Amino acid sequence: MGGGDEEIVWRGPLAGFLRPMSVAYFRQAAFITAILYALGGLASVPIAFNLLSVDGARPVAMRFTVAAALGAGLLLKPVLDRVPDQRLPSLGPPIIFFSVFMAVIVVTNALIASGPHLGVVAVYFVETPLLCFVFVQRRWAIAATVGAMVGYGVGLFFVDAVAPVQQLFTVLSSAVASSVLVGTMATRVDDSRREEVRAKAELADLNSHLEQRVADQVDELERAGRLRRFLSPQIADVVTSEGADAMLAPHRRSIAAFFVDLRGFTGFTNSVTAERVMRVLDEYYDAVGSVLDEHGATIGGFDGDGVFAYLGDPVPHPDAARAAVSMAQQVAQSLDRLTAEWSGDGGTVGYGIGLAYGEATLGLVGFAGRADYTPVGAVVNMAARLCSEATHGEIVIDEALRAAAHLEGELQRRDDVDLKGFGLTATYTVHH
Repeated sequence: MGGGDEEIVWRGPLAGFLRPMSVAYFRQAAFITAILYALGGLASVPIAFNLLSVDGARPVAMRFTVAAALGAGLLLKPVLDRVPDQRLPSLGPPIIFFSVFMAVIVVTNALIASGPHLGVVAVYFVETPLLCFVFVQRRWAIAATVGAMVGYGVGLFFVDAVAPVQQLFTVLSSAVASSVLVGTMATRVDDSRREEVRAKAELADLNSHLEQRVADQVDELERAGRLRRFLSPQIADVVTSEGADAMLAPHRRSIAAFFVDLRGFTGFTNSVTAERVMRVLDEYYDAVGSVLDEHGATIGGFDGDGVFAYLGDPVPHPDAARAAVSMAQQVAQSLDRLTAEWSGDGGTVGYGIGLAYGEATLGLVGFAGRADYTPVGAVVNMAARLCSEATHGEIVIDEALRAAAHLEGELQRRDDVDLKGFGLTATYTVHH
């Protein structure tokens, strides 16, 4: 037995007669029983002490009734309070049946002693059925009530000046009806309590599962956060999501490839301190990385002062070519400001950007224990070649990207260049 809401599992030979109930309900019902006993005793006081003149009344017998009823009423609750919850399954049945038995004895004595005075005895008529229907299984409560009433009828037979039979049956029928009603209400109240306990248990179980799910999600977010330090955010999200294997499987898709690197950086590193070199690289990668993140580009890799990225995979982009041009223009604007600051420290630092558009093969490339998700194909090589051809501050694109992005007024045609692996190639400069 763990608490007031726990259901009592009765034990002993009388267990089958009692209906299921919780510890809290049992103690509340016992408290009500004590009040009923006390009320019965108080109702008998006027006759017991000659405060009410009733023909045929026996004050001495009524004093016994008062003492028994008040004694039971005053002692029942304190005695039960001393019984631990763990002992109720075995001690409850005899306590309940003793209470019902005492009620029968007291009411029979009251009947004989009162003359009968139904105004007093009616309290006891109500008490016995009430105890039966609150504590005992319905069929046994009915049997016990009928038996008690038969006993009361036998008692009345030996009393002088017997009350009219109609009046007696009125009291008895009222007692039984009220007892059934109270017993039904009590059953529903206790059933509601048990349902509440079950609901609380289910809620606690759901909360525990929810806490576990939240903890799992927090772990997943932390894992994704750690992955984002080493992988492109898009790749990190795919790795930590369901269906990652399918998304990272080899496939072909049109992408816009982006390359940027610094010009004159080697000479710059020889003329400034190591701390300044690393500070410049930090500023460079912060500027480029923030723009790439803003446009949802996938980072393909870092190579010294070079950055490779692409749009359109693993998350498809509806207009990767046009988005790549806007991204390159924003990177160029950031680097224009930074290269002007860096060149004042010694040496001249510039940058070049190359963009290309076309179909690539994408998937995991590497060996056991180390693999990168990367695009492979002519479009990647074209973007790298165009980046190498770009002069300081220039964004160079190929014909395929120009056509896919529908660029006209923002372009300037450059001289055709002979690119390794591609031959003579038409190139364009994008204004920024």
